[in-house]
Amino acid sequence: MLSYALLTVLAVAGASLASVVRTPPPPGEKHASNRVIPDDELFSTQVSLQYRRHHTCGASILNSEWVMTGAQCVGSFSMSDLSILAGSDRLDIGGSVHQLKRVIMHPDFSFLTARNDIAVLQVSPPLSIDETRRVIKLPGRGQLIATNSTATFVGWGQSMVGDKMKKISVSVMDQEQCVKVYSEFFYRVSDSQVCINIPEGRKDKCYGDAGHPLFVDDVVVGLASWSDGCPVSGTPSVFTRVSSYRSWIKEQTGV
Repeated sequence: MLSYALLTVLAVAGASLASVVRTPPPPGEKHASNRVIPDDELFSTQVSLQYRRHHTCGASILNSEWVMTGAQCVGSFSMSDLSILAGSDRLDIGGSVHQLKRVIMHPDFSFLTARNDIAVLQVSPPLSIDETRRVIKLPGRGQLIATNSTATFVGWGQSMVGDKMKKISVSVMDQEQCVKVYSEFFYRVSDSQVCINIPEGRKDKCYGDAGHPLFVDDVVVGLASWSDGCPVSGTPSVFTRVSSYRSWIKEQTGV
């Protein structure tokens, strides 16, 4: 059964990342290189997208007016029921609440296939960009990810109120291998998606982390989208590949 953004967030050993991205980067663009990013830098780029003040998805700060998340996170809700909590890595302490002024889902998003699972949200009032609300770095269009890079996934998921944001290290599957695995379940993985694998992972809890980012260095390369149930060894989780939507993001937000 296809489940949206069910990712193992606890008890996962660090792993290396090897991504196969076939589209070459524009001239002058560089591959990502390994760099350890402090937790506060990663966590401060994230906001909690909330339905009637309850956490439902993650979102990343693009600038003072716009955040980015998964289309699945907003496609079933009235905009008036949604808000974001920014400026805190906890769900019960600190931060500021902002309403949504505009919701733009990718026009080709499909709940059935989960393709084009991306949306941008305009917030009101604007965010104060500071040490607790940082802007993410986006990849270039078609930017490559160097093999054996280290990737980090962050998010709250279905944390109990008061839990802090978490992070894990993950590995990214070879694209052809991911396509093959899911073809056996009659699911289709497209070039605009990227898969992570937990080769020796065990699941203590499963969290719904739709919209939360996958970082390589300090660049957001993916948005959590879906998997076949709760991931275990050999079962990939699928992310929206952000570099495939770089032009679309700029058209909508100017970023």
